[in-house]
Amino acid sequence: MTRRSKPAGTEAFELSFHYFREHRAYMKRLLGPFDLTPMQMHALRALEGGPLTMAALSELIFCEPPNVTPVADKLEARGLVHRLADASDRRIKRVALTDAGERMRRELSRALSEPPPLVAALSEADQRALRDLFRKIVAGIDRPAQDA
Repeated sequence: MTRRSKPAGTEAFELSFHYFREHRAYMKRLLGPFDLTPMQMHALRALEGGPLTMAALSELIFCEPPNVTPVADKLEARGLVHRLADASDRRIKRVALTDAGERMRRELSRALSEPPPLVAALSEADQRALRDLFRKIVAGIDRPAQDA
């Protein structure tokens, strides 16, 4: 009996789950010294461009709006962000980095600038091929889906 092989795209997608499970563990180790959760790290990075409404922040860090409040609360308690009233509608709150938050964001950016060990272990040619494939995938994000 021969085993049917899966389509390459299906296998690639399945393999990505294995990689991202390990990547999650790597990120937890990387973030340990910062005492940040991955969601808090994403929030700090998202605020690089300036203050955001809570709704905009929730979109950028891929969480439901009610779930962004505890993230902001914890960062605020540590003095990394502060909330301000929106200039056009005082009922809307914006979240902004404090000076300490900006320093933490810069430190995180430095730590995240190195490829994770599984990627670093690849040959230079394989790293370029992986980069090129991700560029193609990411380029498709902003294009509307083609109807089949």
